[in-house]
Amino acid sequence: MSVATASWERARTPEQKEVRIVEIIEATARLFEHKDFEKINLAMIAREAEFTRSNLYKYFGSKEEIFLELIRRDSEKWFLDLKQTLGNDRLDSETFARLWVEVQSRHQRLVKLLPLKYTIIQEKAPREALANSQQAYLTQTKLLVSLLKSIFEEITEDLAASFFHSLKVVVLGTRPLMATNSKQKQAMEANDITNDKGYIEKLYFNTIKALIDNVLVRAREEQVVPVA
Repeated sequence: MSVATASWERARTPEQKEVRIVEIIEATARLFEHKDFEKINLAMIAREAEFTRSNLYKYFGSKEEIFLELIRRDSEKWFLDLKQTLGNDRLDSETFARLWVEVQSRHQRLVKLLPLKYTIIQEKAPREALANSQQAYLTQTKLLVSLLKSIFEEITEDLAASFFHSLKVVVLGTRPLMATNSKQKQAMEANDITNDKGYIEKLYFNTIKALIDNVLVRAREEQVVPVA
């Protein structure tokens, strides 16, 4: 038993509890840097965080619950970066799409995690953890809608929401291509499949621009007053 584990004490205050949770989340993130999600287990996370497994269970009941919390925190960092990068000034669709891709490229762990979230993580996550994750997603969507409306004043709340729901589908298909591992890259190269990061980001840029342009057209159409 390590010195850290031997001297471990359960958190008594909310601040102490947050410290423990951060230690677990950061340990999980370190493991995810060089191991696939499927190969990571609670015992490994406990060792990396210098917890006993029983102590780990006092904060999280499953690996999936830990990863959902990691995703939530990474998503918050992504949104803050997005908000700061986009600002509140009006942008044209090309600038908006370019800045969006730039922000996305700075959050590669989230790029890798989100496809897992909507497949194997949510399938195995405890009901309460899944409900909390969905609530966090809804909260963030409202913030994104508000941000989009501040940039494109003519867009309604419904149109802004439809943009993000459409983008979510695109993102789930694009993100794995933006975060391929060495094995995937070798397989793609062996079959002459394009795996150039710039090329993939260009496709992503074009899709975002097309989506926002479509929303802007629909917004203008809704503002047209029919002639009596």
